[in-house]
Amino acid sequence: MAIIAAVTALVAPAVTAASAFPVLKELGPSLEPYAALPADAQARLAAGLVTEPVFAVTDYVTPLCLLLALAALVAARRTRLPWVVAAAGIGSLAQLFYFAPRLAVALDSYRRLAREGLVEQAMGYRVAFDSVHTPAMATHMATLLLVLTAAALAAWSQPFGRERS
Repeated sequence: MAIIAAVTALVAPAVTAASAFPVLKELGPSLEPYAALPADAQARLAAGLVTEPVFAVTDYVTPLCLLLALAALVAARRTRLPWVVAAAGIGSLAQLFYFAPRLAVALDSYRRLAREGLVEQAMGYRVAFDSVHTPAMATHMATLLLVLTAAALAAWSQPFGRERS
């Protein structure tokens, strides 16, 4: 169950972002506090404001789910599967303790400078955000693939209608 919860937590921000970013880009919102930014940057910023809480929840929920899954697998004396879950746990901890703080600093600086009308400096922090976002996204996807692998292995290793010795 914890593995399925981890899959859900990892998929939720991707689905949210895939929904919010194109819709807000098409709507072209005008954000008064960020009026100095070009329209496309305002749309992207609005989408980020909408999706950020989902990413934050994922950063905390995923390691917890994976810890619970790991504990259950170890208690059940599953020999190989805990290694896959532990590897996914390392990815989720990297998100929480390495990538999330760096993304937050870049985003906070970008938003603060944009509100102050310092667009050129703000865009420098947007570039900094993008440079961290790319490896963070790759780590997120690798973590998701490991969790999906763990789920598939757990399902595959279950007996179907007979006792396994």
